[in-house]
Amino acid sequence: DSQRSIQDRFGLLSLCVIGATNLAIASTIRAFPKEKTIVQRERSPRSGRPMYGALPYLFSKVAAELPLSVGLSCLFGGILYPLAKLGRTTRKFRRFLGLT
Repeated sequence: DSQRSIQDRFGLLSLCVIGATNLAIASTIRAFPKEKTIVQRERSPRSGRPMYGALPYLFSKVAAELPLSVGLSCLFGGILYPLAKLGRTTRKFRRFLGLT
């Protein structure tokens, strides 16, 4: 592999990671005001105790959103990998999916 080829692949991987991060942040920013109101109402003390704490909320949110995030990431990687003509082995493809 030439130096140019390595730089091209590194640039592609960087753009993939930056794009995925921006997508995740943008969806969180859009949903935050709505969720904040609901969470505040559910965490307000009713008869002395809130419904749940911050950590259970965080874990449940991650558990609920993780399958969709992983699925979309795999779909994107599955389309991009052959189009970019990256390595043709299954091991390299799985590593690419893990990074993106």
